[in-house]
Parts: sequence; structure tokens; C-alpha cells
Amino acid sequence: MQMSNYNAAYASSLGLTAGFADPNTVLAQVSADQYSFGSGAWYLATYCSAEQRAELQTGSQEGWEGFVSSCIGTTVTDDRMAYWTKAMVALGA
Repeated sequence: MQMSNYNAAYASSLGLTAGFADPNTVLAQVSADQYSFGSGAWYLATYCSAEQRAELQTGSQEGWEGFVSSCIGTTVTDDRMAYWTKAMVALGA
């Protein structure tokens, strides 16, 4: 979730504290190569329950839809479904 409040929390968890008053500075910090790919896993571990993670790990469409709606707090749209479908194909699932 690349929202400024989550970026600030992720940066804080990494011990990065410079520039918290400026969301663009925080985004630049957490977008650095050594941190950018960790934010998704950090969000999942920090903000999603064990039950939500377990359901997501099933690899099912239902598990993914539950993750999108109950953990991320948004809706499944055709665009999101298209990305999920592409990911599943790429992973050979």
C-alpha cells in the first residue's frame, strides 16, 4: 500500500526517520532498491491477520478476493482481477 501513512510506518520499521514531514521524501526512502520489494511483505505481516494470510496462501480466487476486501480494504474490480489472473498465469497456477 503506497499511501503516505503506510510509507511512514514502513520507513519507521526500517529505522528511517529523515523527512517524515514530507511524504515525497518518505516515498523516495522506501522506494530505494534495498527496501521497495519488502513493503508488500511488511504490509501483509503487519496489517493482515493470520487467518487472512492463510486464506491468501491457498492461492484461490476466494482467498485473494478476501485479502483485497478485508485486509487491504478495497473492492475487487475488473482491472484488479485482470492483474490477478495475469499473475496466476505467470506463476503457472
